[in-house]
Amino acid sequence: PREYNGEAEAHADSRWDELLSMGYQIYGMADEDAYLIFPATGYIQQIERSVNVVQVPSNSGDANSDSLRAAIVSAISSGRFYASTGLQIEFLEVSELEIDVSAENANIIEVYQDGSLIQRVFSNRLRVQIPEAFKYIRVALQNSETGELAWIQPVFGMRKS
Repeated sequence: PREYNGEAEAHADSRWDELLSMGYQIYGMADEDAYLIFPATGYIQQIERSVNVVQVPSNSGDANSDSLRAAIVSAISSGRFYASTGLQIEFLEVSELEIDVSAENANIIEVYQDGSLIQRVFSNRLRVQIPEAFKYIRVALQNSETGELAWIQPVFGMRKS
């Protein structure tokens, strides 16, 4: 956990919402600082639960190609990825009118708009209408039994005064 103003916090969701509410258009990445340390041997192993799943065209090239690297950078730069601690999003569609997302192992999905939680459903699928005026809207999915999480990137909208 990180400390922010004297409080321990395992995830930076509230800081992310704070920056998004201030008008910063930033994407969220999954990363970790967790290791298993074996004192007797000095062996250190990274736990490696956090991933960023990037959407690239299937014809972007083989695993070591420059074209695939360029496609990955382009996808990350434009927010075509989601962050996860193990939860796999199976379907995601974002249009001008709605967000439709599902993950088989999710059992809670939350919608945040302009710094506030506006909807929580106890399901593995959510379709939410995008409002007419908003700074941002984002969706977080979780499995309350395993603790796995996933976050889609914010949808940025019209500025509210």
